[in-house]
Amino acid sequence: AHPLDKYDTYFNEQTHPYSYISKEYVDKLVTLGGIITSIRIVVTKAKGEKMAIVTMENKTGSVEFPVFPKLYKEAEEVLKVDNIIKVTGAIDDRDRDGNHTNDIKILPKEISEISDAMLSSYESTGNVIEEPGDAPKRRKYKPKPVVEET
Repeated sequence: AHPLDKYDTYFNEQTHPYSYISKEYVDKLVTLGGIITSIRIVVTKAKGEKMAIVTMENKTGSVEFPVFPKLYKEAEEVLKVDNIIKVTGAIDDRDRDGNHTNDIKILPKEISEISDAMLSSYESTGNVIEEPGDAPKRRKYKPKPVVEET
């Protein structure tokens, strides 16, 4: 048996398939579910804050996504290997400078654990989650102005 077998109904009704991580859904808000298979903690160069690169999989595939410092602080207790989570975020294809690339990823806005207690109290609706909607607009990258001292 697969460790996610008991989550089939919940994931079918409450999350989108991983196939939505594609150019077609860039700038759409999706919800994905799965089991955390690896976490790599990174310290940012700019402020020395912790963030993570998380790999999550379900029965059809896997996805890797960054968890930036602010969200990492909020979700640190949930981000553990073998935890079952639900991630909501925007599909994105931009690099740090805002240029479109072929690298498609999810930028999480919210991460929550799906506990056994939550799953046992879940009642099936028989409905599937709606198609992804538009994600909130991304802030434009603005380089800091260079100030020359005289």
